[in-house]
Amino acid sequence: CAAAAVAAPELIVTETEFNFGKVPQQSIITHGFWLKSVGDETVRIKEVFPGCGCTKIPLPDSTLAPGDSLKLEILLNTQRFFGFLTKKPYIEINNEQQNLVHFHIYAEIISNTAADSPLVLNPPTLDVSQFTVKPRRRASFEITNKTPQTFKVTAIDTTAPGFTVELPSEIGPNATATGKILVNEDAITDSFQKSFTFEATSSEQRARYTVPVQRIY
Repeated sequence: CAAAAVAAPELIVTETEFNFGKVPQQSIITHGFWLKSVGDETVRIKEVFPGCGCTKIPLPDSTLAPGDSLKLEILLNTQRFFGFLTKKPYIEINNEQQNLVHFHIYAEIISNTAADSPLVLNPPTLDVSQFTVKPRRRASFEITNKTPQTFKVTAIDTTAPGFTVELPSEIGPNATATGKILVNEDAITDSFQKSFTFEATSSEQRARYTVPVQRIY
């Protein structure tokens, strides 16, 4: 006898781990994990488990119809943590075979952004808050290379909604380059706390950095 096909919800997660690299204390950083419903029934997110008070998972929607995708954003408040940090948030869905979906996020939280790092970011966090009628949309930061090596700069996660990131392609030995952000037109009246992540690679070293971005409107 032919086995009858059983309809069931099924979820594919394209990425379950993310490394923020070096991040400053007392800031909020974010990363989005994409979920896609590929089964025959609607996926329902029954509950989210951030893991602790420093991690949050705002849920824009708790259901994904077959074929739908959802960006699940995880927020980490670095508070006064110091050193290497690992968090393991997870969600529960309506699938007995795959009821728990786990994520891993890593960060190296530093109190002195100039210590033990090949690159120095100034400022280490960006604020594009707007308190007057005049629009405030731009912010910039300097990346100083303290080594005799050339670093190539690669965007790792610059997809946070609300702003566009411009990074230098490389930074020469003992040189300084400038990075910029521009608040998008559709986010001018928004308030947010987001971040972006980039990686710098030389022939001898590799380092990843996450820059928090805050906007109060």
